[in-house]
Amino acid sequence: MTGQHLTPQQTYRKGIYECLCEMHASTAYKSIPMNSEKMMQLIEFCIQDGFVYFDGECLMLGKTFEPWFSDELAASDIVLYTIKGSRGKGLAKKAVECFIDWANSKGVKRGNITLAQSTGTNSKEFKRLAETFNMTKVGEVYNV
Repeated sequence: MTGQHLTPQQTYRKGIYECLCEMHASTAYKSIPMNSEKMMQLIEFCIQDGFVYFDGECLMLGKTFEPWFSDELAASDIVLYTIKGSRGKGLAKKAVECFIDWANSKGVKRGNITLAQSTGTNSKEFKRLAETFNMTKVGEVYNV
């Protein structure tokens, strides 16, 4: 694409990709190499069949699925990240509101919508965000 202008769709995908790269570099998983092709597949999956919230400052990706133990639909976030210079503006709250609305529009019942924090980032802020939506803690994530 050298020398060509990006379409709005390409610019949008590039922005999501760059946000994912920034997020990866700030997590407990930064020592694990990124796979660009796999990241682009995730972006395409979420655009086509999942949830995408991206405003240039905050990114949230999510999906619906049937849990292994039920035929009821559930929804889970895949990524929630606000770029460093934009934190503290309530952007993540807006993204989660949109995600919950999207999940509900897909038929997901309250209690079947989950958010998870597993990257070693600010747990206190994440807990405060989850509590804003009256979510309850159901587990913890450990890493070896």
